[in-house]
Amino acid sequence: MNLQTEAQRRLPIPKEGTGLHTIAFDLDGTLAEATWPSPKIGKPIQRAIDAACEYRAKGYELIIFTSRPKSHLEDIVFWLQENGLEDIFYDIVTGKPRAAMYVDDRAVTFPEAFRDECNCTDGRCHRRTSRRIGPLAGCAACEAGTVC
Repeated sequence: MNLQTEAQRRLPIPKEGTGLHTIAFDLDGTLAEATWPSPKIGKPIQRAIDAACEYRAKGYELIIFTSRPKSHLEDIVFWLQENGLEDIFYDIVTGKPRAAMYVDDRAVTFPEAFRDECNCTDGRCHRRTSRRIGPLAGCAACEAGTVC
């Protein structure tokens, strides 16, 4: 029996042929609960942490990119250490780095883009990004275009 984690089954793979083996994860709203502009970093988002660990296990280099100022770098390093993630990410970048793929709550929305099912219960799709990323196959509400 092949037992795979949820992250392994649904993990998007970076586009081939880019020559890049780096995946960039946004901090606020992706790896950690969004607290910006507060300097406090939110609690880890476990599904994103699991995905990062899976990418790392597949051999990708992972970096964190953030819009936070450089003065917050020490706090980010402390957050990584506090959550046992200091060996997963090899760099922290303020701004947008070169990467094969970006995981960001304002681009490829996490976790909706990684889902293969919809939890529509009232005949309307409540995926807040459905209009941007299209209907979810197999979801009657998504396919009917009844998006909130």
